[in-house]
Amino acid sequence: MAERTTEAWTSVPHFYLNRQIDVSNLVAWREELRASLPEVTYTDLLIRKIAACLRLHPALTSEWRNGNIHSHAEIKLGGWWNALEPAN
Repeated sequence: MAERTTEAWTSVPHFYLNRQIDVSNLVAWREELRASLPEVTYTDLLIRKIAACLRLHPALTSEWRNGNIHSHAEIKLGGWWNALEPAN
């Protein structure tokens, strides 16, 4: 894993985005879910929303490999949020 991480950091272009966002809906969603899922975290909910966005924009799951863009049909994000209701 260390070799793969080093390879990615040295051979793949990286960029960073910083944004300020209103997370009041996220806070409300978490409070609503905590009655039935007390261990749910903001990270869990954000990953759930990211997965929903990737379904809408599948090109974002692509990767640069061997000089070409390769698209992926599946969204692979580890976690248990699939037990949650569908994201809006």
